[in-house]
Amino acid sequence: MKFIRTVEAETAQQKYFAALNAETTNIANRSHFSAQAQIMLERVEQVLSMMHYDSKTKLNYRKTLASIKVFNRNIQDVAKYQDYVEYLESKGFERKASKQGIIYSIKKAALAA
Repeated sequence: MKFIRTVEAETAQQKYFAALNAETTNIANRSHFSAQAQIMLERVEQVLSMMHYDSKTKLNYRKTLASIKVFNRNIQDVAKYQDYVEYLESKGFERKASKQGIIYSIKKAALAA
């Protein structure tokens, strides 16, 4: 691969390789979770995607936890959303708000229980 030696190009290349590394690590860490846990996390991601209209979600696997990031805070039905968040918290999920969206994370030990 030929590299272009300008500041803008090197920055873009670094961002590209960082994103590629993050995606590769995500795929590798997925193998640390059972098939049942992966299915459950994908279902949670789909439900959260349906509850937040016009949103993008991303499921990330790490060695000790999995997280679902929702990039849009627009909620269709607030009552259903609050009920679902309570359900997730009872299952062991933690909810954190960030500038970019909302992150729902669960530790791997809580998935096995």
